Amino acid sequence: MKQNSEILREAYDALHASAQTKMEVLSMNETNNKKPFAGRRVLVAALAVVLTLALAVGAMAAAGVFNMRIREADPEETFAGPLEPEMGMPIRWDGAKLVFTFDGPAECQKIHFKPGYMPYDIAPGLSWEEDGGWYGRITCEGTDGCASGQPCLIEARYAPQFVDGGSLLLLYSDDVSDIIEEEWNGYRILKFGSHKANPNFPGGEHDVDACYYIMYQPEQGYILTLSSFEGNLDTLEQIAKSLEIEPTAETVSSADWHDHNEFMDCGVG
Repeated sequence: MKQNSEILREAYDALHASAQTKMEVLSMNETNNKKPFAGRRVLVAALAVVLTLALAVGAMAAAGVFNMRIREADPEETFAGPLEPEMGMPIRWDGAKLVFTFDGPAECQKIHFKPGYMPYDIAPGLSWEEDGGWYGRITCEGTDGCASGQPCLIEARYAPQFVDGGSLLLLYSDDVSDIIEEEWNGYRILKFGSHKANPNFPGGEHDVDACYYIMYQPEQGYILTLSSFEGNLDTLEQIAKSLEIEPTAETVSSADWHDHNEFMDCGVG
């Protein structure tokens, strides 16, 4: 049955099936190979699964729709980060918690946004402000005397940054709460909390808790992440739903982002 597995792998490569699909269907094939006379029937069924999923992804891409998948990172999995200037080689990130991957078109329009409700002061030197009150990034770090250091961080990313072999990561987290998924106004909404322990302080006094509100627009390909150290998920939702969002004249192309990995963790600086 080695030939069957090779046929499956060739089909995956030709049809661009996801890594998760590859694992599931190959597992099904290998399990059923142990049963007499089942291998050929299972091979046909497995190829049908791959073809159906690949055609669905292809149809979505042709229609300009991006697909987002979420999984937990494998314990030993590493990801290439930015280049280390002195070494000329990428930094390797390990210990990631969540991995977001994308399929879809190679380009989308860049956006900017304007908050309608913002209960925190925006840090002017660290936010990306444009004319007319529009922003490409908002951080409220160090404002209002908040003890956490970051009551609200809003960042925009784009599916074409990751469709060519890359991933968006939740990197610095030991545990993640159950992810609440909703649909709102054309967005796929994800809401969850994360916890990161500091091994140097076993009492937990320097553990880091964060919360995340993610707005994913599958037709336009952008991902807006609102995060905080304040445990104020309801407030983040209010801010998110008040945002005025519009496309800009700039285009984001996958040609500029080969094998790009990036983490979306809440932070300062």
